[in-house]
Amino acid sequence: EKTDDYWVKLEGARRTCFRAVSIAGARDPVMIARVAGTLDAVRRQVMKLSRAAAGGGRVMFHVYGKNGVMGASEPEKSSKPHEIGIVIEALGNTQVQADMLCSLTRSTLLHYGYPGRISTAGNLAMLFSPSDIAMGAVYEFAVYHLMKLDDPAGFPLEIEKVAGGRRRA
Repeated sequence: EKTDDYWVKLEGARRTCFRAVSIAGARDPVMIARVAGTLDAVRRQVMKLSRAAAGGGRVMFHVYGKNGVMGASEPEKSSKPHEIGIVIEALGNTQVQADMLCSLTRSTLLHYGYPGRISTAGNLAMLFSPSDIAMGAVYEFAVYHLMKLDDPAGFPLEIEKVAGGRRRA
């Protein structure tokens, strides 16, 4: 909307935590059929083992090939994938904590004894070796505000012309 007032949009971000990820594939139809319950059980076991919940750590799973884009809103309920991709996302107050949570979660999921499991050697195909990837700091918007100024000169303005990569006076 047109206005006679002068407004400035302020935006800012803050670091919230650190992230580590691991990317794997699964092809066991027994695991795929009960993947949501298996991942929930693995998350609970990891949190119990690591005491990370008290320290601010979190583990999330992103399953691709089975509701990986739409999630619970997926309208096609009848399709049954023969393989899925699983991204393990671990968040911690430090990179060390995120790395530890990712490693523990990957290892727990790799050997988790879900009902009907056939293979005891491991249930995942890891995309990379080493399998865990430290992603660094995670940021979120912390300031998103419109500020009315009486005088646009409240913010100094300086214009420089640059030609051929050199500053011109």
